[in-house]
Amino acid sequence: MTWPANAFFTASGWNRSGDTGLQANLTIGGSAPFTTRIFANPGLTHLAMLRQRLLLGNLQPDPAASAKITAGKATVTDGNDHVCLTVLELGAPAVWRRVCRKVGPPSSPSQYVSTSFRSRGGYLLVCASATGFSTSGQAMTGMDLCIDDTCHGTIQIFANNKNWHLAFVPADFLIKSIPAGDHSLVATPAAGTTIDSNDAYAITIFEVMAPPTVLNVTQVLANAPAARQTGGEWVASGGFSSYGGTLIITSAASAYSHDDEAKLGMTIQVESQDVGSMQAFANPKGVHLGLPGNDLVVTGINAGKRTVGSGRWDRHRRQ
Repeated sequence: MTWPANAFFTASGWNRSGDTGLQANLTIGGSAPFTTRIFANPGLTHLAMLRQRLLLGNLQPDPAASAKITAGKATVTDGNDHVCLTVLELGAPAVWRRVCRKVGPPSSPSQYVSTSFRSRGGYLLVCASATGFSTSGQAMTGMDLCIDDTCHGTIQIFANNKNWHLAFVPADFLIKSIPAGDHSLVATPAAGTTIDSNDAYAITIFEVMAPPTVLNVTQVLANAPAARQTGGEWVASGGFSSYGGTLIITSAASAYSHDDEAKLGMTIQVESQDVGSMQAFANPKGVHLGLPGNDLVVTGINAGKRTVGSGRWDRHRRQ
């Protein structure tokens, strides 16, 4: 028997000369390769690529199935780079189904994409990742996501340098009580953001099936501003209720360092217990960079109200 499977995938890398695209390719079992990318303006600078939400289809039973990640021809990696991959194999009935996936360069300088999709109604989970740049520098950049002319979220990153294409901090937005029928999705650059053919986006919409299949769906943090701190302190935290058992925690963040050639990172905790981390390498000081988003499978959670947060990575500031 086979079950539908999803993969959550991102990576970082760099290029020696700059002004070229970075790329990582994922193959699982006999699947076709899936690609994540970003345009690298500066050379010798580690950058996070887009986070992808991928539907693998039905995987054949294979205890020895392997995941292989390869780099594009112009993409260099070393021990300071990171790859994050989570494969989620769903049972029957599936707790969610994909209703929309759009990936590519922007359709025009004024919008990433405009598309339609159909929903049965209920919960939607909108997973968004994209890149953009500022023509002036020292500006907040991002992408706005609207469904049926209502803005449901923004993903952002602070651009220190002008004309640097940067990955925004990806986010997953929960939309409750969406009516059944046809809907429109429009993704546009946020105020202060410029996009061109070197930019990219990845948007996936999952329809979360209604109870009793789904016990609980909680959006704890999405594009939340970070607390100001100078290393080793909490960046953000939030509460949620759990039925216990196994949790999937999706995490992403941006950060910067006061020092050149420094490692950035954040630790994710549930009830003060470390469950995972995100890391990136900062070549220039004072430049806000996206960390490769991580998706964590956490087991043995007791039922009740719980707290999840990120922080406590010494010596570095985060945003």
